[in-house]
Amino acid sequence: MIKAGVGSSTKTGSLDAAEQASQYSLNQAGIEKANWVLIFATFHHRNNYQKILEKVSEITSTENITGCSAVGVLSNNGEIEGEPGIVVLSVSSDCLNAGIFLDSISSDMGQATANNINRKFSEIKSESKLAVILPDPFNFHHNIFFSEADSLDDFTPIIGATCSEHPESNVTFQFSGKVVNNSCISTAIISGDFIHNTGITQGCKPA
Repeated sequence: MIKAGVGSSTKTGSLDAAEQASQYSLNQAGIEKANWVLIFATFHHRNNYQKILEKVSEITSTENITGCSAVGVLSNNGEIEGEPGIVVLSVSSDCLNAGIFLDSISSDMGQATANNINRKFSEIKSESKLAVILPDPFNFHHNIFFSEADSLDDFTPIIGATCSEHPESNVTFQFSGKVVNNSCISTAIISGDFIHNTGITQGCKPA
């Protein structure tokens, strides 16, 4: 069984927001601890990203955390943009596994991460598996990454989004476990007994 819940917070205090969003996500899922957590935090919390991850880990009882910085965040509770915001997805399952890692892409633009994904996919016995990637847009080259990822014999399902930050900043931040870094790709490999579908759509900002 897979249980998942989402929590969000607009509190200005970073630790209070992290605690509230994490606890809400656990409550919604009906669980006391998570196996894997996905978190997005707006740039207003930039000075406290490290402490936020530590608080999320404390509340959810896991260090299996993936996430990144953002201009705005979106969840079932609505959109938070132009103000402090944190959203947390907590997942608990006896049939799903999540492995996380963080790779620097400042020199190879994502090639090493694609190789890591291919290698880890080849080691996984279960048929259901996918990769969630959160790359730094200033150092990520999608053509190089996907060309390398496509070298795997079997289809490699990949989903994700580029990280963001303050519009005037050229640095974004990636989260993995309790680690915060930049010029990286934060990756989670999800595997186990589950059914998944991937798709894409285009969005535009209304005039």
